[in-house]
Amino acid sequence: MMKNISYLLMSITCFVFAYAHFKGNVSLVHSYHKRKIEQENLMSYSKTMGVGMLMCGLGCLMNLLARLLRLFVLGEIFMVIGIIAGVGIMLYAQLKYNHGIF
Repeated sequence: MMKNISYLLMSITCFVFAYAHFKGNVSLVHSYHKRKIEQENLMSYSKTMGVGMLMCGLGCLMNLLARLLRLFVLGEIFMVIGIIAGVGIMLYAQLKYNHGIF
């Protein structure tokens, strides 16, 4: 039961961060991760980071739904795929718009 609540809280947190990124709020990202981004690319960077956070949140939510249906292994697979895809999208945004990770 506690794991289900923690997965729900993680997915809600990721969805809130994704929504903030979609609105153009890049203050959630450390300053050294966004210092080389040009002003005209800031909104695209923010939306791409939002998509990455959304993927992480969807992975956690799919894990929760699979756990409620007693499909534990499938839920873990969903979560790993969602987090890997989300982190991959965020790394893509960092490399494309910031010209490096740092």
